[in-house]
Amino acid sequence: MARPLETSEAAAVPAGPSGGYPFFVGGVASWFAAFGMHAVLFSWLVVGVLELPGSWVGITQSAGAIPSVLLVLVGGVLADRRDRRGLLIGLHLAAAAAGAGLAATVAAGWLSLPVLIGFALLNGTIAAFVMPARDSLLSEVASGQNMVRAVAGMNLAQFGFQALGSAAGGAARWIGTVPALCVPPVLLLAGAAAFGRLRPAPPEPGVAAARLQPSDLLVGLRIVLGSPSLGPIFGLTFAVGVLFGGPFMVIFPLLIRDFYGGGVYELGLISTAFPVGTILGGLAVLLHGQIRHKGR
Repeated sequence: MARPLETSEAAAVPAGPSGGYPFFVGGVASWFAAFGMHAVLFSWLVVGVLELPGSWVGITQSAGAIPSVLLVLVGGVLADRRDRRGLLIGLHLAAAAAGAGLAATVAAGWLSLPVLIGFALLNGTIAAFVMPARDSLLSEVASGQNMVRAVAGMNLAQFGFQALGSAAGGAARWIGTVPALCVPPVLLLAGAAAFGRLRPAPPEPGVAAARLQPSDLLVGLRIVLGSPSLGPIFGLTFAVGVLFGGPFMVIFPLLIRDFYGGGVYELGLISTAFPVGTILGGLAVLLHGQIRHKGR
């Protein structure tokens, strides 16, 4: 249970279990808008500025995904043992600093393959801790009876602002790469301010003081794999990442550069189409599909 709010905190956040939901969605929107921009600009730095071959495109993109695979369980344990609001604020500030460092490096003319791999590893590490903290905090800002609507709103903000961020990344064609790289850190700072308007979300009593055991990291994985409902979802998500998400991030930038002779604008356009298609497909199923067993 969260501790009672002080007078100043109570004035800053509306009362009620779901009073902070708009600020929560604002924080989520800022992260994915910055993510959409960075995804386009990072790929452009790889294929358009450094003009790396296809093998290195795959390596640089993998550098951003590997930390999430290795550290997401650690992130889940940390989210259970820390104030999720404070954790998200700190992670947004760290991601903003990383983005500002990349922009400064490009502006100084120091861009190189090691710089890109280092940024990808750092950003991927931060993202591995953001996801479980964000998902856990959702239950703190939305009441149980509104949880389905709250999840839908969060997903809509995620894909909608990712699309906007991808489109904005393509605008580097006109405003320049360095000015475009300066936008994501500002968005992330705005997200930190949005999360700052929420009430603290400390762990359950006794959880934070409990000593972390190595086996704790595997408990969640064993539960998921052993569950008849969560296990298949885990398998489907894993397959989508391996068979679709990864190739999408590598092949499309190469196709745009090598086959179509396009630039950052075309890359932003293709990247925008992905979340827009996700939104339209989801709405089509919800509005016209006959789903008796959701998720199957």
